[in-house]
Amino acid sequence: DVRADVGGGRFTADGTITAEGWRPTRYDLEGTLANARVQYLDYLPPITGRADLRFDGPVGGLLLGGTVVIDDMQFRDRIDWESKIVALQSSRLTSAAGQDRTDFFAMDLGVEAAETVHLRNNLADADASASLRIIGDTARPGMVGNIRVRPGGRMYLQDREFEITRGEIRYIDPFTFDPDLDIMLEADVNGRERDYHVYYAVTGPFSNWRTTTSADPYLSQADINTLLLFGMTRDEFEQYGGVAAVALGAQAVDLVAAQTPTGATIDELVDRWNVSSGITARGSPTLDSSWRIVGQKDLGPYTLTGEFVIDSQDWYIGAERRITRGFIVSSYVTSEEEGRALSLGSALGAEFKYRWELD
Repeated sequence: DVRADVGGGRFTADGTITAEGWRPTRYDLEGTLANARVQYLDYLPPITGRADLRFDGPVGGLLLGGTVVIDDMQFRDRIDWESKIVALQSSRLTSAAGQDRTDFFAMDLGVEAAETVHLRNNLADADASASLRIIGDTARPGMVGNIRVRPGGRMYLQDREFEITRGEIRYIDPFTFDPDLDIMLEADVNGRERDYHVYYAVTGPFSNWRTTTSADPYLSQADINTLLLFGMTRDEFEQYGGVAAVALGAQAVDLVAAQTPTGATIDELVDRWNVSSGITARGSPTLDSSWRIVGQKDLGPYTLTGEFVIDSQDWYIGAERRITRGFIVSSYVTSEEEGRALSLGSALGAEFKYRWELD
C-alpha cells in the first residue's frame, strides 16, 4: 500500500507481489495519479493530468497498462523547426526502434487529450487533441493513434500567418515513428494589384511529405510561391523592379522545402533558409529594403551563413562560433565595401557579439 505526493498531486497504489526466496515471481499492482504535473521526457514540456495504471503478470511476462489523461500541456518554448525537420528527415525515420535494450515489460498505455494540448510559440497558436496508444515493450516501444489540431488555429511559416482548417498526424506503423501528415492551411494574401485566397496542403509521411498549393482566383504554382514569399506574382515582381531570373525560378520555391537546380532540396544543403528584407545580417548601418536569400548550415561548433541580395547581386559569407551561451565570435567576407576609397573586390571582417533574450 503506497501513498505519495508527486508533482503537486497525489499518487496511491496497492496490490501484491508474490516472491519465492525473496525473488519476485509475480506482480499484481494498481495505482492512480491525480492532479500531478510531471515531465517524463526532457524534450517535451511537462504534463498536468491524471493516470490509472496497472502492472501485473509473471516475471518475464509483465505488462504495464492503463490510461493517461492530459489535462494541460503547454508548448511555449521557441521551436527551431527548420533544423529539427532536417535532422529528422535525414534519418528518414524508417528504421524500427533498436532492439539492443532490455525487455523489462510489455506496454499497453492509452494517452488521451481533449483539446488540452496548447501550442503558443513561434510555430503555431492552436489547440490539439490526442488519442494515442503506446505498445510494444521496453526493448522496442511503438505508438499508434492520432493527434488532431482544432480548426481555426494559426500556423506561421516564413513569417506568414495561416489559418489551420485541418490538421492531423496519424501514427499507423507503430515501430517506425514516421507519422502520416494531413494538414490544410489557408490565408488571404494581398498582392500588389489584387487579393488572393491561398490553400496550402502538407500530406504524406513525415520522412517524405509533399506540399500542394492552389489559389482563388487561379494562379500557377510558380505565381503562388512568389506571392507567398514576396507578396507579388511573377508579373508584378518584374513590373515593380524585381529580377526576372528570380521570378522565373519561383516554380521551384516552397515555404518549407525548395528545389535547387541540382534536384536536391535546399533543406538538404542548408539547415535553415529564409527570404527577407530589411537590415542585412552583416549589420549594415542603413536600412535596405531589397529582398535577400539567407541560408545557414551547422558544421560542428560552427555556423556558416550565406546571404545573397537579389537586386544588387551583393553576397556575404560568414562563420561564427558560440564561445559561451551569449558570447559569439564570427568572421566574414562580403562583396559590399561601403565607405572604402579603394575597391579590393571584397571585404574581410571579424565581429564579437553578445546576445540575450528577455521573457
